[in-house]
Amino acid sequence: MTTPKTLDNRYGSWLDAALQKVPHTRAAILGTTDGLLRAHSTGIDQDSAELLAAALSGTVSLTKAQTEVLGEAATGWVQCILEYSDCFVVVKAAGANVYLAATAAKNADMGVLSYTLDDLVHRLGDELDSPVRTSPIAAI
Repeated sequence: MTTPKTLDNRYGSWLDAALQKVPHTRAAILGTTDGLLRAHSTGIDQDSAELLAAALSGTVSLTKAQTEVLGEAATGWVQCILEYSDCFVVVKAAGANVYLAATAAKNADMGVLSYTLDDLVHRLGDELDSPVRTSPIAAI
């Protein structure tokens, strides 16, 4: 018998409320840059949200590396938009080592979605920060 996964999804309702403001949105997650899921909306199950969080952490890493090549500090990254044949994914910096991502259909208003996510980041503020995980071996 396996134990069910538990997630402190305290920000899930905040994600749901933000998505309700933008028609044609599908789901949102709050993830850490090292691939962990912090919260998800009701539009995505926990397993899928964890997979998306892990995958998007790689996107965030690549985007930050590109800012360094372009002469910006790694903190210069603000957001990126991934476009697929039938949807968009908006990934936005949301605090120290944290990002916010939302998926939306192609007919969603991307300007309104980006503004709504930005507003959510500002309202939640420093609560979103996530310390970098360190290896217990590195502490020895």
